[in-house]
Amino acid sequence: MNKIRLYTIDSCPFCIELKEMLKKDNLEFTEVNVHLPENEAEYKKLHEFTRCDDVPMVKVGNQILIPNTSFQTIQEAYELTKKFLI
Repeated sequence: MNKIRLYTIDSCPFCIELKEMLKKDNLEFTEVNVHLPENEAEYKKLHEFTRCDDVPMVKVGNQILIPNTSFQTIQEAYELTKKFLI
C-alpha cells in the first residue's frame, strides 16, 4: 500500500478537516507540518517541484495532490487520496 504524506500547518482548517476524514476511515498517514524546522528541506523540495505553497498538499506514492489544481474541495482531496492508495 502506498503511504500518505499530508503537508499541513497547524492553523489550517482545511488541513484539520482532511486529517479528520482520513482518521475516521482509519487511513494511516504521516503529517508533515511545513512550519517545523525539521521539515524545511522536504517542504522546500516539494515547493520547488510543485511551485505551490498552499496546504493541505497530499503525496500518495508518486502522486502529489495540490489544492486548487488537483482538487477544489477537501472532499475531492479525500476521494483522490483514497483512489491512489494501492
